[in-house]
Parts: sequence; structure tokens; C-alpha cells
Amino acid sequence: MGQSFNSKIDWWLAGILILASVVLVAVGSLQWRDGGWAIGFAPIMIALFVIPCRYELREDQLVVRCGIVRYLVPYPSIDMVTPSRNPISSPALSLDRLEIRYGKKLILISPLDKEGFLQALAGVTPRLRLVNDRLIPRT
Repeated sequence: MGQSFNSKIDWWLAGILILASVVLVAVGSLQWRDGGWAIGFAPIMIALFVIPCRYELREDQLVVRCGIVRYLVPYPSIDMVTPSRNPISSPALSLDRLEIRYGKKLILISPLDKEGFLQALAGVTPRLRLVNDRLIPRT
């Protein structure tokens, strides 16, 4: 096992992250003598929390990785997966998202190949069935 799915990336979000990095480096270089050099490290910090952004189906759990942050979602705890455009902060680089409800939690992800991801996840979560573009409990 061990299928991996990269995050879809919205062009406008990538543009914002790149523009912010360029501005921070420019400001840091202009204020080098006054301690502003530290601002120049901000793009590195942004990258640490964004690259890579992917979703891995492992033997017993879904691993959601966005930079140095990882979330582990055991398959038996997944209750439902539905499409979403919820803009709250989450390990997703697009607003074309899937909302995964597990236990009393939820996580939003944005796999580039949503259909392939849902099919693969359906294959490892036998208590859920794929209906259109969502995974719901079997009745």
C-alpha cells in the first residue's frame, strides 16, 4: 500500500504566498542593518509549513502532511467525506476541498485527483461507500 496524492494548488493562493515571500525578503534586505534581516527568513518559515502538501493512504491510516505538520487519521474513525469549499485554515492549497469527518474532528484536504483519492479511500474504509463525489456510511 502507500498511495500518495498531491494537493491541488489554486493559482491565486500560490501567487499570494510567492508575493508575500518576495516582499518579506525585500523589506528584510532594506533593513539589514537595523535587524530586519530576520524578516528575510519568513519565506523559509512559510515553506516549512506548506511544502510538501500531500495525502498518503498507508496501511492503517490516512497521513495528511503539509510541510512539517502531520495529521494521522485512522481509517476506522472516518465517518464521512464530502466536498467542501470551506475557507478555514487547513492543510489544503486549494478551496476545491474534501471535508473528512472523523470522531468529533474534521480536516479539509484538496487532493489534485479527488476522484482517485475517493476511490482509493473507499477501498480501505469498508464501512463507507462511494456515492457520487462523497463517502457515506453503508446502510
